[in-house]
Amino acid sequence: MSRHSLMVDAVKRGKYSKLFEYLIARQGDEWSTNFQELEALLGFALPNSARIYRPWWANDNRNGHSQSMAWTVAGWKTTAVDLNNETLTFRKVKDMDVTAPAKPISDTSNRSVAPKMDDFREELKAHLMWGKLQQMSSVVIKAGDLHRSVGGYPTPFNRMTMCCNAMYQEQRGEDRVIERPNKGYGATLTIEYQLPRG
Repeated sequence: MSRHSLMVDAVKRGKYSKLFEYLIARQGDEWSTNFQELEALLGFALPNSARIYRPWWANDNRNGHSQSMAWTVAGWKTTAVDLNNETLTFRKVKDMDVTAPAKPISDTSNRSVAPKMDDFREELKAHLMWGKLQQMSSVVIKAGDLHRSVGGYPTPFNRMTMCCNAMYQEQRGEDRVIERPNKGYGATLTIEYQLPRG
């Protein structure tokens, strides 16, 4: 049995099977919805983390998160996640590779201003909080991925130095730099942050 077949089987038996079946059957390439409509479809309330942390909506099926497996295995991705208004859009992906790396947490392709230091700090802390909620012992974050989550990368609002500074400032004694660019700043900067944070 292929990996994809195993994933489909797991999703069909999982908590978010109704969302999977709905997306498989849905016509069109886009579905704009809200959290209340999703809860009505699922038959239960979304967890608090879905309303607080954008990483909950990440298009990542590599770590066995049942919610993201439901839409990615069905061939869809989340975009335009708005936690304040509790809305989002599902968009069909043509020939989606279910083994692909995680996509950005939210669709920030329409960013009209350059990100600020607080944007990077907030996104970084969201990743760390997500790891804590998943009871992980550490979270590995790469600057390029973090910047894509915030938006403005690689153009036109590239603030990679600021992004790396935010990562360095969060670093503590027990954390480990896995990869450091030659000049210390760049998309390949990768830091493993230990959890929980002290």
